[in-house]
Parts: sequence; structure tokens; C-alpha cells
Amino acid sequence: MNNMKKLLIIYLFILSIFSYSQEKRLALVIGNSNYEKGELKNPVNDAKLIAKTLDSLGFEVIAKYNLSTKRELLDVIRDFGVKRESYDVGFIYYAGHGVQVKDENFLLPTKEIYNSELDVQDFGVSVQSILRYLESKTDQVNILILDACRDNPYESNWNKTRSLKGSGLAKIPPPTGSLIAFSTDVGQTAADGKNENSIYTESLAKNMLIENISIDQVFRNVRSEVLAKTKGTQRPVEATQLTGNSFYLVQSNYEIQFKKAKELIEKKEYLEALNISNTILQIDPKNIKALLLRANIYQGDLNQFEKALLDYEKAIEIQPKNANTFFCRSELFENLKQYDKALLDYNKAIELAPDNSIYYNSRGKLYENLLKQYNNALFDYNKAIVLEPNNPSWYFSRAYLYQFSLELYENALTDYLKVLELNPRSSGATNNIGLIYKDYFKNNEKALEFYNKNIELAPTDPLGYSNRGDLYHFNFKDNTKALADYNKAIELSSDDANYYNSRGQLFQELKQYDQSLADYSKAIELNPKESNWLFNRALLYEEMEQYDKSLSDYLKIIEIDPKQTNAFNNVALIYKDYLKDYKTALEFLSKKIESNPKDPMGYRNRGFLYQNQLKNNEKALIDYNKAIEIAPNEANNYFYRGQFYENELKQYDKALLDYNKSIELEPKETEWLFARAFLFQYSLKRYDQALSDYLKVIDIEPTISNTYYNVANLYKDYKKDYEKALEFYTKQIELTPSNPIGYSGRGDLYRFNIKDYTKAVEDYDKAIELAQDNASFYYDRGQLFEEAKKYDQALADYSQAIELEPKESSWLFARAFLYNKLKQYDRALSDYLKVIEINPRDKDVYYNISLIYLDYLKNNEQALKYLNKDIELNPKSSFGYINRGDFYRSYQIDYEKSMLDFNKAIELENNNAEIYFYRGVLNTFNLDNVEKGLSDFNKAIELDPKNASYYNRRGILYRVKLKDFNKALDDYNYAIKLEPNFNEAYTNRAILYLFNLNDVDHALIDYNKAIELNPEDIEGYIYRINYYIKIKNYEKALEEADYVIKKDNKKPQPFYKKSLIYDNQNKFLQAIIEVSIAIQKYIENPNPDNDILDFEEINLLDLVDLYLYRASLCKKINDLDSMCVDLKNALESIKDNPTKKKEIEFLIKENCKQK
Repeated sequence: MNNMKKLLIIYLFILSIFSYSQEKRLALVIGNSNYEKGELKNPVNDAKLIAKTLDSLGFEVIAKYNLSTKRELLDVIRDFGVKRESYDVGFIYYAGHGVQVKDENFLLPTKEIYNSELDVQDFGVSVQSILRYLESKTDQVNILILDACRDNPYESNWNKTRSLKGSGLAKIPPPTGSLIAFSTDVGQTAADGKNENSIYTESLAKNMLIENISIDQVFRNVRSEVLAKTKGTQRPVEATQLTGNSFYLVQSNYEIQFKKAKELIEKKEYLEALNISNTILQIDPKNIKALLLRANIYQGDLNQFEKALLDYEKAIEIQPKNANTFFCRSELFENLKQYDKALLDYNKAIELAPDNSIYYNSRGKLYENLLKQYNNALFDYNKAIVLEPNNPSWYFSRAYLYQFSLELYENALTDYLKVLELNPRSSGATNNIGLIYKDYFKNNEKALEFYNKNIELAPTDPLGYSNRGDLYHFNFKDNTKALADYNKAIELSSDDANYYNSRGQLFQELKQYDQSLADYSKAIELNPKESNWLFNRALLYEEMEQYDKSLSDYLKIIEIDPKQTNAFNNVALIYKDYLKDYKTALEFLSKKIESNPKDPMGYRNRGFLYQNQLKNNEKALIDYNKAIEIAPNEANNYFYRGQFYENELKQYDKALLDYNKSIELEPKETEWLFARAFLFQYSLKRYDQALSDYLKVIDIEPTISNTYYNVANLYKDYKKDYEKALEFYTKQIELTPSNPIGYSGRGDLYRFNIKDYTKAVEDYDKAIELAQDNASFYYDRGQLFEEAKKYDQALADYSQAIELEPKESSWLFARAFLYNKLKQYDRALSDYLKVIEINPRDKDVYYNISLIYLDYLKNNEQALKYLNKDIELNPKSSFGYINRGDFYRSYQIDYEKSMLDFNKAIELENNNAEIYFYRGVLNTFNLDNVEKGLSDFNKAIELDPKNASYYNRRGILYRVKLKDFNKALDDYNYAIKLEPNFNEAYTNRAILYLFNLNDVDHALIDYNKAIELNPEDIEGYIYRINYYIKIKNYEKALEEADYVIKKDNKKPQPFYKKSLIYDNQNKFLQAIIEVSIAIQKYIENPNPDNDILDFEEINLLDLVDLYLYRASLCKKINDLDSMCVDLKNALESIKDNPTKKKEIEFLIKENCKQK
């Protein structure tokens, strides 16, 4: 039954009832049955009947049963006596064993032992204990009923009757203001009875409810009925000393009964309320209020509609012009879905009482909620307001219509504010105003203000807490406050499934799956036929990867509500995504389409299945087109097809058209804008448009963190605006501080672009803290540690990544590369071979294995084998030929084969700038074919004009080979413009300034910049030593060299530089010492990283050159023997250079004695 209308019906019942008597009534009811000896059947039942009767008569009842000890009995009597002071009427009823000893009456507790009369006196309770409380209220009404006429138990054995032989209880004179009643006369006993209640008690309870008879008449009626039913064997008696006017238990026109019935209905004790209406109708069969009350209970609470209809018809027969009867019967017809009859009854009620605003309001509800005739509803609400303009309920009804049916939110707000003007304590109005501000005006602060007001007005109403919880949850994103409100709602209404469902959703969002599951399950327990709760739990099970349980819930939904077609859809998704049973998935999607062929979602999802799993693009496109045909104004359909065009068919222009259509239909939908931005960014390379769309997304919905991440990537990679990139990465992190991707992206920015190693590590650390099972984060941090030469930490991270994803070849490759760098060649080789097992076509791994064999295992044959293997597995890839060409150039000094491989690579991929670059190096620096080398560098730049490395290398050609220093400077400048953090370009430009342009100031600036960009790279310091030598600042030059040696004492270069410094200072002996160390380091570490360039950074020095240099130093100190030793060492070290060999032989001949 509609709650509002139920309240109105009850209100109409109460309108005609006089105000309830204000006298305060207190009753004590005691029933003792379970005696150790002489157990009685009915006293407890009798006491309960009397207690219920007294309760219905407005008494506050103290009811106690089977009091086992004297102390318990006295405590109850004392409690009554203390409370009696505050009441106008006192009523005591006792049923159980009672005996007299020496003319004094005793009431017997059930578990005391009575072996003598002294025991009765000591352990029984004298009736005088009760009388003393009655004697103190001589001017009020006091009633004592003793249904305990028992024989002395020592005269015979106890049995299950209320009397044996003997004289029963002694007669008691009542105090002034009192009435004392006995269930039978002196000298008689009262039988315990064979039924549930004794004859005396049944009669007493019935007569107590009769309206408008005095208490004296009640006991006269009881005596007559008991005498008749016992054929004179039991005669109840009473003695009275009541004063003042006659006392009536029920004096008004069923005032108490109707009030009690109303209270029982509110407590949902419908059968008890029904008993009251039946009792009234037994006495007064034509009582209209009782008929309507009973009909109301039948129809609204017991769902006995036929009985209700009979009562209404009888009421109309008795009073055919009673508008209230027709009004109440309309509710019955509504329940029976006989809306035409309901409308006729409303019309009749209004015809009979045209000025009754209640009837218009209720008819408006019928029009609004059931007939969906909103204009008629509005007419009736308007009429109700005209009739009663100061009734806030009618404004509330109209506001509700405006809000939820007509969507006229401003009108609704105006009416709700009028409600509050008339009734400032209307919690319903504050609640609904909160909803309007939240959902329509998007004003979260105002919504919160009214929700707070709602809770202030109705602190025990769970709805206010639930709605405020939703606001905190979905709008403010304050999960702590949301949870507190949901908890409070449940505390106040622990049987409302909605609140458990809401809290379950929050717990699910927080990944607190056990709590979420418990809440969803509780909601289902409370309302097992509500498919929404099952649906949410099924979704949770999916998220928990418990797909069998999820599937079970979805199938229950289909069983409960076959029209819930989304269940078919989600069953299909489980079969598709998790069980990989695409045939069954297709079956359920087809069932969804059959169940609801006008729903485009079925076609979209089936199209997705065809596209991605069944690889049937033709059918996929048919389904996507069908979805659009069914719902051409639904943006989602174009979005799905756009995704299909973008990701599957690579038809980016068509994808763009579909995204444009989605945005045209829903210009404020961020998902469509985000998709188009993504297309612009990653497929169409239209970065400015991508940025524009992302910024629109942020403008519409500033809390979507992924948008900030992608904007940051655009600023970093395309705009090269690292400050802006940092701003957007940081904003992404602020929005979702528990999302590790933001820290990872910002860590990359700090690492690669800003060059802030410390902050990069901090961000990588945080990403790992948040996602300890994400192997890529360990890999990224490992790369950073490796760059920082923290090799142990790098190895630990690579190993952790491998442990998490042992089949990911990238992690193995990185660790192998590091092992290689650490000269742990066996481990490096082992990891590389594992890479090949996982990914035999990895184009890098064969080359790196070949380098191990070349540089460290000195096995050129094996190296060539792996280079050949790469080409064999990837014959159409230019990469293998590039690597082998470089091998022939650098290791076998077979420039012809090198050229063949570079040419082959160009044949396979003639637009690959890298190949021309490598061939340019071969032509320029190995074949000394500078013209062709220049041509190749130019081609590389033509193909990749944004590659700074190509300009840098061409600048070296101009400086070293062509001595065209201006062009060299132009190339270095452009390389730096393209890549402002390209430290190698700064170094080369510094060399040019220092040795060719004689601009030592700019040289120092560039040396410093190179070091600033990569302060951990000691090569920059080695190069800068030349500057200090050049300007003859030998002290600073030595300081720089010592710094490098402290950082890495295995490199020969700084020792060679120190030798040059001492040579320039004519400190030849110290120069010899330093170059000797350089020679030793060179021999110990034959590594390309240890190559030594001459002073002007033009020619590469080898071991022969170092011996010759030391020989020249020995000659300067006239140590000819040592000189000759070095000349001979040089001669023995020379390879494949006959010209230099002859020069050395000549020097030996001229300077050394022949032995």
C-alpha cells in the first residue's frame, strides 16, 4: 500500500475519535504455574490474557510469570509500589497458588519448599505486602484481583486443580479507594480449567473491554457468566470501598481501541489490530469506523482483498453517502490494478465532498503513479492547494510530480521551498531539494547543505544518511564520509536491502571485496527476488575472478526475471572473456537480441565478439551497422563502430567520422572526446587536435585522471614542454594517488627529460609500492639504476621483474645486457639464450650475443654465426644486415662485405635513415670516401630530419675530414636545437670551439653544459681536461683528471691526459709514469669504452701509439734503452699497417744499437 495514502486513511479514522483520556494507569500482572508440587496449567495463560487486555485499555503493564522465590515476588510488588505514586489508577491481578495460614493470605512462589505452616509464613508473600500500597491511595482507584483460591497444601497432596478440600483464601476487607475481587467465594475453590484459560479469566477479559460499563458492572457480569457456566459451583465475589464517580475501563466511543489499533498497524502487528476491529464489530456490527479499519487491514497488510471488498460494500450499504468509504475503497481497487474502478471511487468521494483536499491529492497520485496522466495529476494537485493553500503536503506532492515525472526542476524547487516555509521541519523536502541540487543543478555544496539539514530534522531516518553517503561517494569522492553515512543508514534500518547494496558498491570500489560480498549477500538475503542485488553481486564475483559464482548469479537472475536481458549479455561476456567459450558467448548474445531485438547493446556486443574473438569482420560490421540502424541517435553505437574502424580495419578516417558523430550527438560525453583525442594522438599524429580534445575532456570532467596522463605525454613527447608535462603528471597523481601509472610516467619525465635522478627514483619507488606485482615498474627502475651505475640494485630489479613475468623477454634482455656490462659474460649469454627460447625472432638478441663472442670471448666465428642466424630467421629485415655490416666494418675490417650488407639493408628498406647513417660512417671513417660518406649522411638527414645524432656525426665529418668548421658548427648547433639535452653535441661543439675556432670561452661553456646534462658521465670531464691543458691551467687539468680517476680508475684516458699535462710542464718522468699506467689499463681492459683519442680529438690512438708516445718521453730524458724497448714493443704490436711499421723500423735503426 502506498505509505502516504495509508497515513491519510488512518488520519481519517482518527478525525472522528475524541481525544484519549489523560488518566495514567498502571497494572501488575503475575501468573505462577510451574510449581514443584501441584503444577497448574493456566495461571500463566490467564495472566497473559489479562496483561494483553489491560495493555489495550491504556495501562502500563508490569507482567511477570513463574516467580520462583519470595525475593523475586516481593521485588516485583515493590517495583509496582514505587511506580504507583505517579499513576492515577492501580490494578493488580494474581493467578496461581495462594493459601491462608491463621486467617492471613499468602501468595506462593513456585520453587520454595513448604514443609510446614512456618515455611509458608517465611517463604510465601503476604497479601498485606500489596495492600499497603493500596492503602496509601485512598482517593484514587485501586483494584486487586486474586485468582488464587487454593486449599492449604498440607491438608492433602498438590494436584493439577486450583482447589482441593478446605476453605480457600481468607476474606480481606478492602482499604478505602479499593476493590478486591476473588475468582470464587470464601469456602469455594476455582478449578484450573481444561482449556487454555480459566472460565473466570475468559469472562473477565471479555467484560473489561465492553464500552461504557462501570468496573462494578464488569464484576457483576463476570459473576453471572461464571455461575451459569459452572452451574453454581463457582461464585466470584468482590468487596469494594471505591470512592468518587463510577470508574469505567472503556468509557469513550472505542477511543482506546481505535488508538491501539493504529499503534499496532504502525508496529506491523496486523492480526492484533484485526482482533480489535472484530471485537468492536461483534458488539456493534454497523460501526463504520471499525468496518473501514478492518477493510484497511485486510487490503493493505494481509492482502485479503475479497474480505476487504465485502467490508467496504457493507459500509456503503449502511452509509451510501459517506465519502470516506469510497476514498478508502479506491486503494483496494488500486491494489487489484482495477484503476478504472479506483478512479470512479475517487470521483464519487470528490462528488460527495468536493471541498476535501485530501481526495484531490490522492486522485492526483493515481493519475501520476499508475495512469501516467501527468496533466490530470497536476490539475488535482493544484486543486488541493487552492482548497488548502497552507498544507505543505500538497505542495510536496506537486513538487514530486515536477521533479520525477515532468522534470521541471526549477518548479519543483520552488514548491519544496514553499513546503519548508509552511513546515520548516519537513525532512522529505530537504532530502529532495538535495537530490535536485546534486543531479540537476550539479551544485554539490548546496546538495550537502540540504542533506545535512535533512539529517538534522530526521536523525533516525536512514534515507538521509544514504543519500548523503551517495553524494560523498560519487560526487565528493570522500569514501571515508560515505562509509560512515552508509553505516549509519544500516544501523537505523538493518533490514533495508538498499543500504547494504549501496555500501557494497563502495566496498567494491575500494577493493574491499569480502565486505562488499557480505553486503550484497545480505541485501539478497533480505530480498532474494530483487534481481539488482544479484546483478551487483555477480559483477563483484567477476571482479574477484570467481566466474563460476558470477555465472550462477546471472543464471538466477534469468530465472527470476527473464526480461532482464542484461543478464544474458553478462553471461555472454563471462563465456567470452574468461571461459574463452566463444560459441556459448555467441549463443547468449543471440538470446539477448531475441529477447529484446530493439536494444542496440546486443548487436554492439555481438559485433565486438565477431571482431575480436571470432575474427569475422564482415559480421562484426553488420552488427555495428544494425545497432546504428536501430538507434541512430545513440552516440554509443557510433563509438563502437569507430573503435572497430580504428583498431581492426585501420580505417582512421572512417573512425574519425564515427567519433565526430558520437560527439555531435553527445558533445559533453568525455568518453567520445577521449577516444577521438587518442585517435589524433596515436594514429593520425595530429597532436594539436589531440591536445585540444583532451583539454575539452578536462573542462567537462576534471577528475578523469587518464586525460591528464595523456596530456602530459603530449607535452613531453610532442611539445617538448617539460614544465607543462610535469604539471599534468602531478595533477594526475593528485586525482588518483593510488594509481601507479602517474608516478611511472612522471618518473620517466624526471629520468629522460628533466634529468632529476633523485625524483625519478622516488616516483619509481612509489609506483612499485602501489603495484608490487607490476614487472614493468621494476624494469624501469632497474634501467634508471643501471644508468646511475647502481648495478646491484639494477640487477635486483631486473631479477624481480623476471620472477614476476618469467616469459617476458624484455626483462631477460635487460638483465643480460647488464651482465654483459658487468663482464659476467656467462650469465649474460645464458639470459640471451633464454630470450631466444621465448622469442626466436628478437632482432636485438643475436647481435648482442655476437658482441659477447666478439669482444669478450674473442670468437669471431661464433659471433658471425649469430649474426647470420638473425638474417636467416629475419631475411626480410634490414636490421640483421645492418648489424653484420657493422661487424664486418668494426671487427673483421672487411669493408667490402660491410658495404655489401649495408647495401642489402638499403635494398630491403630504402627509407631507413639509420642504414645510410651506418654506411656514411663506413665511407667516411673507414674507406676515407668522404664524398660518399657525406652523401649518405645527407640522405639519412633527408629521411629523418629530426634526428640530432645524424647532424652531430656529419658535423664531425665537416670538422675532421673537410675542415669546414662553419658547417660543422651549423650541424652541431642544429643537433642541439633538435635535442637541447644532447650532451655529445655540446662536447663536439666544445672541441670545435677549442681547437678549430680558437674560442676558448664558448668551448668552456659547452664542456660545462655537457657535464651539467649528464654529471654522472665521466667522459665529459675527460674531454674538459683538454680545455685546461689548452689554456695552460695545468693545476685545474690535473684536478679534473684525478677526479675522473677517483670515479673510475680502470679507464686509461685520464692517465694519458695526465701524461700530456706533465709533458707540457716538462715533467717528463712523471709523464712517463702516467702513460705507463695508461698502457697497463689499456692492456687490462681492451674495451671500446676505453678508446683514447689524441689531444685534438681527431685520431683514435691504439697501443702502438701509446708505446711510441712513451718512447718519445724516454728520449726527452735521454733514457735511450727504455726508448728502444718501447719502439720494439710498438713494432711487435703493429698490425696491418705497413707504412707505420716501416716508420718504426727506421726509428729503431737510427736510435737503437743492434744486438
